[in-house]
Amino acid sequence: MILSLALRYSFSPVSHHRRRSVRIMLTAALSMAIFITVISIMDYLQGERIGRIRDVRSFDIVIEGSFREDAEAMFPDADVFVYAEKEALAEGHAVVIRYIGDDYNGGISMLRGDSSGLVVPYQLMSLSDDGTISVTMLSERRGGLVLPSSEKIPITGVYATSLGSDFDSSHIFMPLSAAPEDASFMTAVKGADPDMADALRSSGYDCRSWMESESVLYSAFMTEKTMMVVVLSFLFLILLVSLNGSVRIFYQSRSRERAELILLGLGRRRTAAAFILSFMIVLLSAFILSVVLSYAAIWISERYLSSLMYRAVSLSFPLSAMIVSSAVIAAVALMIAIQKECRESRKDIMEVLGER
Repeated sequence: MILSLALRYSFSPVSHHRRRSVRIMLTAALSMAIFITVISIMDYLQGERIGRIRDVRSFDIVIEGSFREDAEAMFPDADVFVYAEKEALAEGHAVVIRYIGDDYNGGISMLRGDSSGLVVPYQLMSLSDDGTISVTMLSERRGGLVLPSSEKIPITGVYATSLGSDFDSSHIFMPLSAAPEDASFMTAVKGADPDMADALRSSGYDCRSWMESESVLYSAFMTEKTMMVVVLSFLFLILLVSLNGSVRIFYQSRSRERAELILLGLGRRRTAAAFILSFMIVLLSAFILSVVLSYAAIWISERYLSSLMYRAVSLSFPLSAMIVSSAVIAAVALMIAIQKECRESRKDIMEVLGER
């Protein structure tokens, strides 16, 4: 009986309150959908930026030295390759020469030429008049002297990466076979858990994860994520304030029916349970609708972002955020409904029936 009464005072046209219930449901559902969509977009933008850094500049795990066979044995499902780096000057610009092999998987897109020799970005290509680049680097000579040496190296290719100028303008590439003995050789592991770096260090390897290599940037990402949570919390608080108003409207519009049910002998407790359940049914409908609206909004956002970025964008549905936020809203709504019900129970029934 309580369930049938709750359904009657939720969306049944007989009670003449369907319009108010629908308005409450739409308000809560739209607020939730906006909240979830914003989380999805922000997670994508941050994750996409982190993904490009891990793909191009700082790989999941980098082991100092050439340990390809060891790394392949420890991470059979990961992509393992060896490269070397050395600092240099190219046409007066500070650069890092990254020496790579044919198996290198660092997100390079060849725009012109090939990778058999010196590969530079367009920023350096524009400084060359004869198709060569003057490269100066420190080399150890006889007697332990470290002196600069320069040579003109022909350009064989032009590249670009998804990181753009912040990486491309500071890196040039050459074959791994041309790496000098004093270059820093490293073994990169892509597709491994960065937390495994601690286990590798305990085994005697000198290594670092991408979070350690990009500690400053990683801290900035974490700060940005914290600020995002703070900003979204304000949106969530607005939703809770709106929910408080919705409960008040819900009870004010049904105060007369509540008094009539008590006079008919239903009892105060059963009447309270019926109206609390009635509002929770409205809220449950809002949650279901918010999931549908969120999927629709995320789908539209994917198309819009894809048109802006000129590539396919895939947004994920933040299920954990949806579950947590729904649970918090349901708990708060239940507390507010119980509080409103306690206030209504203190009102004189005859006075309520006498109000117009």
